[in-house]
Amino acid sequence: MKSIKFLLLLLVTSASALLAGVDISFVEMFESFGVIYRDEQGQPTDLFQIMKDNSINIIRLRLFTANEEQARTDPYSHGNTLNRTLRLARRIKTHALQFMLDFHYSDTWADPSHQAKPSTWANLTFEQLTNALYNYTRDTLRTFVEQDTIPQYIQIGNEITYGMLWPDGYVGLNNSWTQFMTLLNAASQAVRTVLKNQTKIVIHITYSADWPNAKRFLDHVVGNIDFDIIGLSFYSSSHNNLTGLRYCLEQISLNYDKQIFIAETDYRWKEDRYTNDSLKNVTGFDETPEGQMQYAEYIGQILTNSTDKKRETGVFWWATEFVATKDHPRFGGHELQSFFDFNGTALPIVRAFGKFGQPKS
Repeated sequence: MKSIKFLLLLLVTSASALLAGVDISFVEMFESFGVIYRDEQGQPTDLFQIMKDNSINIIRLRLFTANEEQARTDPYSHGNTLNRTLRLARRIKTHALQFMLDFHYSDTWADPSHQAKPSTWANLTFEQLTNALYNYTRDTLRTFVEQDTIPQYIQIGNEITYGMLWPDGYVGLNNSWTQFMTLLNAASQAVRTVLKNQTKIVIHITYSADWPNAKRFLDHVVGNIDFDIIGLSFYSSSHNNLTGLRYCLEQISLNYDKQIFIAETDYRWKEDRYTNDSLKNVTGFDETPEGQMQYAEYIGQILTNSTDKKRETGVFWWATEFVATKDHPRFGGHELQSFFDFNGTALPIVRAFGKFGQPKS
């Protein structure tokens, strides 16, 4: 653990630009629960303004295919509807922040364990599914164009490590990639049809500390799919290998002519009494507000020092906006990974993270 903290002192911030990004897709839900977000001085402040005041320069929003009735029935599992995402995109523009849109291509959460097709696409043939994916992506992006909130970055799928729209687009060690690649290409082409090169396309996987499997995946898509940025999720609780992260980033940078984002990461500001895992044993950083801040600084510096200094990079924090309330005291522990304490007051990480978004002198 001492060696990790010593390395932190040796890292030198590079001259490359670094996007400081946060996912705050649930801000409306938490506001409806009565959460009042406050700056570090305890003053009630709009969440987007707190981000802007601390030089955080890009907001990531996830988008489900769920309808409004599904969202009313279960806001946590289905709440990120198109209507909500459009509203939040307007708030992003009002605060002059950049915007990354994260297509989940599912009525609910999509990740390496879940890539369920939208309920309205469940019985389509593969050809029909491909057309539905293209048309949905195209038509959705047209709505953002119409309200003048075009995303600067677009994820075509969320954590698609094992494919998307299962079972049709599932991939594993011994599975054919043909259908997955067809689907991924349809999504990419829909983005280009609407936005040409106004936005950059992100392909997002979880092999952040596993170079052999990252290479296997990327060898399939690089050169065969039109995209710009490799996005990686890194969570200490599951990927738990900072050395592996550094090596993987270095190898991706050397082998592929692509930008790299840490599209998701987090760290606790308080130990979770419902679990017996210790993130400190993995990272060397305490599960305290200070340790959370140090972890964020370290991840940003690993990224900037392990990748091509000529390319823009970015780090995106997940569960930034989660705050426990009396009526909703727990969200799977994600409330302990937030930028805010139980009173909704900003933690020191908001300053440390925002430093990555400040212009280089």
